[in-house]
Amino acid sequence: MDFRLQSVLYAGIIFGSVFLSCDAHQHGSYMRNAGDGFNYRTNWMGNIHDHVRLTELAIPGTHDSSTFKGYGGDSVTTQALSFDEQLNYGVRFFDIRVRHISNIFTLHHDFVYLGISFGEFLDSVDNFLRNNPSETVLFRLKEEYASEGNSRSMRDTLQWYLDQHQGTYLNTDNRNINLGSARGKFIILSDHYEFDSFGLQYGNSNRQDNYHLGTNWDLYN
Repeated sequence: MDFRLQSVLYAGIIFGSVFLSCDAHQHGSYMRNAGDGFNYRTNWMGNIHDHVRLTELAIPGTHDSSTFKGYGGDSVTTQALSFDEQLNYGVRFFDIRVRHISNIFTLHHDFVYLGISFGEFLDSVDNFLRNNPSETVLFRLKEEYASEGNSRSMRDTLQWYLDQHQGTYLNTDNRNINLGSARGKFIILSDHYEFDSFGLQYGNSNRQDNYHLGTNWDLYN
């Protein structure tokens, strides 16, 4: 059975996507900054029975999850909330795009460095899961920009990071894993062949990723 994360809210509109140069009318369905009245949802998975499979859940997530610092301007910035804020407000799926440079992973949107490292992301996830063991976090891991100045493979660099988070990292190829088996853990959805042995396949997930707007007027629809 294909691993299909049902209805992942991957576009990130609900969780703070901001296109400041394209402001449409104010609407309660859209969040424009971190002060827009979010409610904490730190333990919402705790209300779900252990036997429920992840494939049966609609997991809220964000598109280009690392762009909240504003590097690259309006054309790059799709999020207003930090990793910690996204986690506290209920996000459980992250879109993580890395560049392999000098034997570390930096987070990128195309060629734009976003001012944050993969290690900082993992630290946020690890800390959240240790404090909220009822939850699980999934993230897409993709190579976003060309590698430079490395003496080891991307696989080896990823393993170096994960060795620092053995208490919260779960390596599974079980497409029907239930929530009880995943609580307190993060799971990687690989979007690059060098990451395939570290978790599930991103290509087998079912996500809502409808973010394209033909014109600015579509913001009003």
